[in-house]
Amino acid sequence: MNYFYLKSKNMELFKSGNPTLNEKAFKNTGYIDEANAMTISGTLNKFGFMFLMLLGTAYYSWKEFAQGGNVQTLIWGGAIGGLVVALVIVFKKEWAPYLAPLYALLQGLFIGAISATYNEAFAKKAQYNYECSGVNFWHCHCDVHVIHLKDYPGYRTF
Repeated sequence: MNYFYLKSKNMELFKSGNPTLNEKAFKNTGYIDEANAMTISGTLNKFGFMFLMLLGTAYYSWKEFAQGGNVQTLIWGGAIGGLVVALVIVFKKEWAPYLAPLYALLQGLFIGAISATYNEAFAKKAQYNYECSGVNFWHCHCDVHVIHLKDYPGYRTF
């Protein structure tokens, strides 16, 4: 086997249909001087800021649900708005610094509202599972067997 065949065969493993990972996306990358380079502390600061925004809007939508409000608009607005903003960021990379906080806010609305909705939907099921598991498992398990043992003709107590 020649080297070219192996190289082209290995490159097929890394091909992707994702438009953000094609070769054209990486052609526009260039040299960045040290003054404008991204640092670890800068990255963590931006992440922390966006994470706090996400938590804030998630808390707002959870609280809205807890107070009896209709959060369906928050769920759909956060999901569809987040998708639109993400697609804009993919195709207009120069807008990313300005749209990333908006994306975090929209995803917070979605995460908080959908989490509160599922929490309410499965609250009764979780209570039922708790009653017949863990500490109460032995009690439920023994009651079932005692009832069935009494049905046998040879059952007797000592």
